[in-house]
Amino acid sequence: MARIGGTPENLKPQKKGEPGHNPNGRPPDVDLKSLLSKYDGDLDGVVAALVAQAKKGNIKAIQELFDRKFGKVPQNIGLSGNLHTTVEPIHLTDEQFEKALNAIKPK
Repeated sequence: MARIGGTPENLKPQKKGEPGHNPNGRPPDVDLKSLLSKYDGDLDGVVAALVAQAKKGNIKAIQELFDRKFGKVPQNIGLSGNLHTTVEPIHLTDEQFEKALNAIKPK
């Protein structure tokens, strides 16, 4: 066991078959399809399951409930610069448009 503030020589690689620091590993994610298939169109059941997950502390469930109740938080996007342009729009006749369209179509 390496001591706190230890040196690299105290560190050794884990041997095959040796239990690690997290023997159980990461818990499996909840399969959403199998969870929803239990409720088969029962919206109240889905909401009840979501509330139950939120009460257990599931952040995603809490976020989903708040988003549905109060709406998503708007994301502000700042724009700056000159929006005026000096370029005139191009007006094409139908024939010119067809010719340009045919020029870019894949063969």
